[in-house]
Amino acid sequence: MFCGINCADAYLKDRRFSFSPFKKGVPYITCIPDVSAREITLQERGHDSFLVICSDGIWENVSNDEIVMSLPRKENVESGINISPAKKLVSSSLASVCKKENMRLRALQAVRRGTPRRMKHDDMTALTVDLLGLLFR
Repeated sequence: MFCGINCADAYLKDRRFSFSPFKKGVPYITCIPDVSAREITLQERGHDSFLVICSDGIWENVSNDEIVMSLPRKENVESGINISPAKKLVSSSLASVCKKENMRLRALQAVRRGTPRRMKHDDMTALTVDLLGLLFR
């Protein structure tokens, strides 16, 4: 995700490259990280089970509820059903774009990379981390 932000959107990073209406609030994107900390606990209902990091191309097309529904359920894992939640998020996001654009997935994928495709959707990157699996094995 960092490479995409690093290489593009200069108008959001530096006044010299910006234009109205963005120039007023530059920089919107900086190299200064926004860091926060949260204690991860094992609670009775299984809160704090996953960490989900997505690019805006996902967040613009998939609701918080859809993201929660994409995460593995205990019964699915126990039965051997194991589909990557990150892949499910990208698929859900692409399906949402197809619906908005009234296109089939193959037609969307056939749109030339660059500006023509950017006019349809933003980059889509998803990362999910199973915190319980990492911490409580």
